[in-house]
Amino acid sequence: MEAHAHYLSWMSQNELIFLCGEKVLNAILEERQDAIYYGLIVDATLERFVEFLVFNAKTGKDITIEVLSVLEINQIPLEDCRAQGYDNGSNMCGKVKGVKRRILEKNNQALFSPCGAHSLNRISVNTAKIFPEVVIFFCNVESMYVFSRIVLQDAVLPIAKHYPRILKALDYILQEMSTTLQPKIYSTVVGLKKYFSSFQGLVMAVFWHKLLSCIDELNIIIQAKGISLEAEANLIKNLQQEIQNLRDSWADILQESRLVAQEMKLLPVLPEKSTRLHSIATPDASEQSTAEDKFETCVVYRVLDFFLQDLED
Repeated sequence: MEAHAHYLSWMSQNELIFLCGEKVLNAILEERQDAIYYGLIVDATLERFVEFLVFNAKTGKDITIEVLSVLEINQIPLEDCRAQGYDNGSNMCGKVKGVKRRILEKNNQALFSPCGAHSLNRISVNTAKIFPEVVIFFCNVESMYVFSRIVLQDAVLPIAKHYPRILKALDYILQEMSTTLQPKIYSTVVGLKKYFSSFQGLVMAVFWHKLLSCIDELNIIIQAKGISLEAEANLIKNLQQEIQNLRDSWADILQESRLVAQEMKLLPVLPEKSTRLHSIATPDASEQSTAEDKFETCVVYRVLDFFLQDLED
């Protein structure tokens, strides 16, 4: 029987991939050598990709050792590095033990520029973890999204834009599907209905919709190809002003929430009961402060001030 050679085995395919990768890498290294100076990016592949690294240990020290090892293997002098770009994790950009600091100690001309989009997202995430009222809101939002995928089998559009539909959907589930739901899921729906039927749930949805809209718009712009650092810095300043404007116009946002609540036949009143946030209000806070005053001082202003300070940093 006549034998036929073929080159479709996994060994042949892997060899072809390796040779192609080697060709591309050599082209990148030659381009770098001609340019002399370069920027170092870890955890992204925006420009010239050199190598995948497996990090069993993820401390700043361990990652730095791996990165320097790759540079040495590929004969890329660290002294020619003029830029660093990482996410904002402490192991990457920490002021003392991060990769950024360790590289700067070896080459003080390797200036660091953080990922702008990741910076803004990090501020949102940090805020959502710190303030109890915000934690409760986002826990309910997360439960809504998880529940919608399991039961409704349909993507839920932004809650602030479709608030009445969401409440109607929850009502329908409680009235028409209650006998078919598992106890845990039924309990989740009851909790969601109770929270999003409250004025506090509505106010938080309106407030966060306005705040995150500002950030989302900026995120899209600062990730545009070719935008300069100067332009990004100016955009961050503009965002600071937008957030300050939100702070100054809180009374209008609250009034807007009241009008929406009235249309939806929700009682437009915030709960009088104190929360953990109220216990850390300023010592001279009036004992006669209304629930709205407390919410304004202990939730809205603290969240926005946190955003403004983090943007400034």
